[in-house]
Amino acid sequence: MLLTSNSYNIYRMKEKPERIIPRESTETLFHFRSIDEDTYDVFKLIALSTELPVQRLPLDSSEIQLELDTETWDDGKGNKITPRDVINILKQHTDYNKALEIYPELAEHIRKIRDADYSYPVLLFNGSILDGLHRIAKACIEKQDFINAKIFQTIPNEALMGDSKKL
Repeated sequence: MLLTSNSYNIYRMKEKPERIIPRESTETLFHFRSIDEDTYDVFKLIALSTELPVQRLPLDSSEIQLELDTETWDDGKGNKITPRDVINILKQHTDYNKALEIYPELAEHIRKIRDADYSYPVLLFNGSILDGLHRIAKACIEKQDFINAKIFQTIPNEALMGDSKKL
C-alpha cells in the first residue's frame, strides 16, 4: 500500500516495517543514476513508478547480464568493480558476516545485497537498471530465475537532475 505526504512516499507492506522514501533527492539525502549524459533522481522515479505495471523480468536477460558486468560500483578504496565481482564473492562465502570480515572494503554492497527486499520491483529504462541492482545481485546469488520489475517507456522530465533537464 502506498501512502503519500507532502515530501515522502510511505510504503506499508504486510508484516513489514514502513519504508519511507523521499519524493525527491535533497542536498543531504540523494539517490541518483547516470546513464549516458543524463542523471536521474531515483527517488522521483520511484514516486513516478507507482502506476507502472509489475512485470517478471528473467535474470538471464541481456539487459541484466550487461549491467552485472559493468563497472558501476566502487570497492570502498576508489576502484571500480562490477556487481558480478561481488556476486561471485558471495557465492563463495555464503555467510554474509564471514564475507564482511574477509572483504570489509565491500561492506556497503554486501550489506545492501543481504538486506535487499524483493517486495520492491527494480526499475528499468531502455535496458538500463535505474534502481534495484543489489536486489538483482541477491536474486542471482539465491539462484532465482526472475525478478519483479517496472519498466519506464520514457523518463518524465521532472526526474532529470541538474544540467540533464530538457527545456
